[in-house]
Amino acid sequence: MDKVDLAVTAGERGREDTQWFTQGLAATLCSALPMPNRLWLDVGAGMGRSRERIEPHGFRVITQDPAPDLPVDTDQPLEKIYGEFGVVSAFDVIEHVKDVPAFTKELSRLSCGYVVLSAPLDSDSIYHFQVFTPQYLLQQTSCIGRLLLAYELGEGWVRRMDQRIKEGFGALLVYSVGNWGV
Repeated sequence: MDKVDLAVTAGERGREDTQWFTQGLAATLCSALPMPNRLWLDVGAGMGRSRERIEPHGFRVITQDPAPDLPVDTDQPLEKIYGEFGVVSAFDVIEHVKDVPAFTKELSRLSCGYVVLSAPLDSDSIYHFQVFTPQYLLQQTSCIGRLLLAYELGEGWVRRMDQRIKEGFGALLVYSVGNWGV
């Protein structure tokens, strides 16, 4: 199957708004954590809908997506973004990335507090360069920092599982970077 790289593709195709629940859950969880600052960088924000879900929790959201002509704050690639964000998130983005180690390194570099990731599990698509099992997702993201929270997402349910994610259609992970959340 030929893959379509959303990082260079404009428009709504392939950018369905399926992250509403994980964005709201992550914002709720992070609002209760000690925070170095209230800046939140949402990476791969697509149509930029995360702002309306995260900002009511007291964060200032900066949206990023490298694809052209999307309604985001910046289309700069991650390696050209500088700053220290209390939270850096990538909601259902990591499966679209060709070089996962480089991507997770950039997420960690930009965060001075927490990195939040969500990903579908065992889901192949013309837009996915990675297909994650729970174990593979945890293995590929463990370099970010210390895993604070891990949730399995299922049809109509969510369950905190820490490192024991084993079922469901998706996962939400919260990592602390440096000494935050310790």
